[in-house]
Amino acid sequence: MMEAFWEREILHKKPSSKSKQKNSPDPDIWRITSAFAFEERVAEILKPALLESSELLPLPMDERALLIANIYLVDCLDKEVAIYNPEFTFLIEKYAFDAKCLTHSLFKILQIYTEIFVAEGLGNPESEFKYLVEKNELTGLRFEKMRSSQ
Repeated sequence: MMEAFWEREILHKKPSSKSKQKNSPDPDIWRITSAFAFEERVAEILKPALLESSELLPLPMDERALLIANIYLVDCLDKEVAIYNPEFTFLIEKYAFDAKCLTHSLFKILQIYTEIFVAEGLGNPESEFKYLVEKNELTGLRFEKMRSSQ
């Protein structure tokens, strides 16, 4: 099975013909520091991916009831293959992950805990974060391919 690793990047909301809130200027998923935030309906959609990868906490905001996904850290940087400064481990030039230590598709790494990563091919594709975002046309994220392992 092939694993593909992705890094997220925030975008503005794009109009979608299947959008449940067509007139809403807000994205479905927000980046808040090193976490994601969303409304309950989005949390329900993403629940299969969020259950093992994060802690969901209430985030009161104005008149909205949001949830924040505090994504768990894993020690999975492959230090033999990755290119990084050993003195400043957060300065990573080339990422490489040890797929054996990844058990879920959404994660952060110890060396740079402010970044959120997404992996594919670790288990049931229908419970993976990227699949659920794309299948449900959720807005607020763009996935950029980092690397694939064969």
